[in-house]
Amino acid sequence: MPRKARDEFSETTRHHLARSVNYHCSKCDAPTAAPYSGGGGSITTGMAAHICAAAPGGPRYDPSMTPTERSHNDNGIWLCAAHAPLIDHDWPR
Repeated sequence: MPRKARDEFSETTRHHLARSVNYHCSKCDAPTAAPYSGGGGSITTGMAAHICAAAPGGPRYDPSMTPTERSHNDNGIWLCAAHAPLIDHDWPR
């Protein structure tokens, strides 16, 4: 069986990262969840981002990490929709 291209977070890991910061951005503390006007539900605007990239060639990729380590919550951070893209697109800062 071929290896998958990226070591993605599981749904459980994404929920853990979000809950660990009470659904607030780890950078700006903005809320990333709110009630959904459709009645009874909620909407989440935050994203789980990898600290060390999920795939070779990505920002901060660490070849010494195992796939399990790359997809573990210790390698993740919860960010708002404004800051999540910056972790990969403006990673030198």
